[in-house]
Amino acid sequence: MIPALCFAQQKTVIGYTNITEAGVLHGKSQTAFNVQTINGITFNQTSIGLGVGLDNYGYKSIPVFIDVRQKLGRGACKLLVYVDAGLNVPVRNNDLLPAKWDDGNEAYRLHTNFYGEAGIGINNKINRKLSLHLTAGFSYKHFSYTEHSQIWYSMPYLFSSRNATYGYYYRRLSVRLGLQF
Repeated sequence: MIPALCFAQQKTVIGYTNITEAGVLHGKSQTAFNVQTINGITFNQTSIGLGVGLDNYGYKSIPVFIDVRQKLGRGACKLLVYVDAGLNVPVRNNDLLPAKWDDGNEAYRLHTNFYGEAGIGINNKINRKLSLHLTAGFSYKHFSYTEHSQIWYSMPYLFSSRNATYGYYYRRLSVRLGLQF
């Protein structure tokens, strides 16, 4: 007799995924609401996508980032590990940092900086196409701006222009609840 072995292979399928999350960011100075959406592809238990969100912590900004997620385990409830990296784009608030002074000269120039996050979570499959997940992680964003000052001296009518750059580094914990389609 010749033994016959049968190896079953799981079919590998690349598919589209959407992850929509809402949660809170908690740091040393405040707690703020956060929402984001990620669109990308899934391959086995890995997903890679492009994300965009609204970050109200510190100075309001829009993070634009690459998201990589890996599910670990078998069954309906799986461990989830994720990493995000991208850009932090500030949203102009003319009451706090106006673009122009009253005389029309440049006042504040906002800079796009780094945004990153890493964390773990639980992904619970609700049905074939929908999952609910809860994540917790460490989030980092950098916000900076340049202030353009112009000073006129009355005697002997001198003009001075100075620029100063200020940077803020926000390190905070994130907790989010989301749906994955």
